[in-house]
Amino acid sequence: MVCQMRVLWALILAASLTPAGIASESFSGKVVGIPDGDTIRVMHNGPDERIRLWGIDCPEKRQPFGTRATQFTGDPAFGKR
Repeated sequence: MVCQMRVLWALILAASLTPAGIASESFSGKVVGIPDGDTIRVMHNGPDERIRLWGIDCPEKRQPFGTRATQFTGDPAFGKR
């Protein structure tokens, strides 16, 4: 449960923060894919875009617990805007 809350907060932070020096602009889209536990794919103005979650480091799919990490990120995010 604690890890799921961290992923949820990371999703919120990723959506609200921009790197220094880049003009802030609105970004929203539907989550259409979860490549692994620390990456989501968002449909935005045509093709989907790969979003790395800041502050999260999860095992890759083929590593131990990788499938579980992907599922853990996907449960609260997949299909959401």
